Amino acid sequence: MTKLVLYAGEPEVAKRVLELLRAGAVDCAGDEKRPWDHGVFVPMMLLFPKADVPVVQLSIRSDQDAAAHLKMGQALRPLLDEGVLIVGSGASFHNFGYFFADEKKQAEGRKHSAQFDSWLQRVMCDQNLSAEQRFAELAKWEQAPSAHEAHPRSAAEHLMPAFVVAGAGGGHAATVVGAGHKNAKVESVQWQALSKFASSQFEFA
Repeated sequence: MTKLVLYAGEPEVAKRVLELLRAGAVDCAGDEKRPWDHGVFVPMMLLFPKADVPVVQLSIRSDQDAAAHLKMGQALRPLLDEGVLIVGSGASFHNFGYFFADEKKQAEGRKHSAQFDSWLQRVMCDQNLSAEQRFAELAKWEQAPSAHEAHPRSAAEHLMPAFVVAGAGGGHAATVVGAGHKNAKVESVQWQALSKFASSQFEFA
């Protein structure tokens, strides 16, 4: 049985987030009552199971504008020098139309996941790209190979956090860490199938 732990918020950091976003011309508002999203408490339970770090949750934009999310990250970059860890939680491939389909459809989805993940790794990690070039390529992610098979139109909410983190990384090249789903402990047939889809994790120094 999984033990549910409670994570405390950090009002002062939340105020600082609002301050930086507004200074960066990002329209935003605070919300003291919204509960933790599963995209927050699930990775926190894995990273900090003792719940001994405070957490501030940042919502993504409903328009799923990649350039706007990059801008959000750029505005938040000063937090890195203030002792704040910026974590983007999501997936480089997220399409239920392939996840829980028959084997033939899943195989098709796995090919799409590999194509899109390969593109994403290249853009995130290519040290020959300038910050401007990296941001420009990420902003037009929908033109990437298998983009809409990886993230259906208007359903790319699992990809947007990657752009925020890339923006906060200042456009520097990322490093691939972990092994995506391959590091996950899977016990059900369904989740074993999910582990076969390509999905990368990135870290910015």
